[in-house]
Amino acid sequence: MKIFNRLTSTFIGLLRFLAVLAILAVLVFIIQWRIDHLFAMTSSEKPISTTITEEIDSSKKQLEHLKETQTKEETAPTVLVNIDNTDPKAVAQVLKESGFIQDPETFIQRSLREGHGKYFTKGTFDIPKGSTNDEVFALLTKSGLEAAKRTVQIEIPSPTTPEEVANIVYKEGLIQNEKVFVQMLQEQNAMEKIQAGGYNIQAPIKAQELIDQLTKYFKEETAQ
Repeated sequence: MKIFNRLTSTFIGLLRFLAVLAILAVLVFIIQWRIDHLFAMTSSEKPISTTITEEIDSSKKQLEHLKETQTKEETAPTVLVNIDNTDPKAVAQVLKESGFIQDPETFIQRSLREGHGKYFTKGTFDIPKGSTNDEVFALLTKSGLEAAKRTVQIEIPSPTTPEEVANIVYKEGLIQNEKVFVQMLQEQNAMEKIQAGGYNIQAPIKAQELIDQLTKYFKEETAQ
């Protein structure tokens, strides 16, 4: 009986040992399988160096595209216009011959009525084809307008006439043509709105803007 019990106990211990070995074998198999799976996933990904290279190539392509675009803009068709006489009539004639304006007289009248025609500057201008009249006008007067920036103090007496007002602002270099300015004052009935006194004018200024400045106080009083 004792021998039987010992055999049974030994057999049970052997079964337990085999069970432990089986469990360990299963665990080892699972661990090995996971390791192989992870290694396979890792090896299937692109190397970091390859990804960085692709990003660098992409950046280079973008830079090259920007350079090409900039080059195209810089090489847009232009016309060289030489201004050696700043009289509005002479400027208008040059612009007509260059194909930028169709009606020289309209251009001349505009320069006189605005008063900015006196700021045309001599030189050679590289003007893009297809530029509007406003763009051409601004380009040809840009340097002159910059050089003419200043504050001008004028005194309007009482009583006064359109001719006297035109003469005062003409002497200060605020307008280009006295007759045209007198005509503008009369067309707008501006004399009855211009008050006597001192005015600080920021030059350069367009003729219409100058009239607005001279009649500002009247408009403000009327609005109150």
